[in-house]
Amino acid sequence: MSIKYEYYDTGDTSWTNFSAAERTAQSFTPLITHRITSIKAKLFRGGSPGTINVGIRNTAAFGNPTGSDLCSGTLDGNSLTTDEGGAWYEVTLGDGYILRAGTKYAMVLACLGGSPGNEPAWRWDYEGASGYTRGDGHWSSDGGETFYPAYHDYMFEEWGVTISPLPVHFIV
Repeated sequence: MSIKYEYYDTGDTSWTNFSAAERTAQSFTPLITHRITSIKAKLFRGGSPGTINVGIRNTAAFGNPTGSDLCSGTLDGNSLTTDEGGAWYEVTLGDGYILRAGTKYAMVLACLGGSPGNEPAWRWDYEGASGYTRGDGHWSSDGGETFYPAYHDYMFEEWGVTISPLPVHFIV
């Protein structure tokens, strides 16, 4: 049974479109070690954007995503609502990945077929006292080569399963 671990899911005030070149990301820091199995994001679309790619990555300075995906999944962007208020969509992340407590990770959303008028959008809220405090929103305009702080937090939920401790054997 999946458990919702990290999340920021209320107070969205605006949105950011994303495509192949213009990617969006939200960093997050788990409090508990677990295996991530899916994410949920509050999204909507304009036109017919095609497939949305979601990847979980390590982070570098300032929580910017770095390296290749640790796990990933896709979502049919053409199935998103066209209502700018958005709706919650779940993306399963294959076999998932073990996230370590206290380590910052980032979820990165891209739409390789997105073009002006045919782009998905991710709902967000300005950072502040009531924002998500263990991560930040980020954006890239160069296909994910370089990410910058976005000064807002995207609406997200990070779901996973508990990791069973390894058995301990005593020698008597």
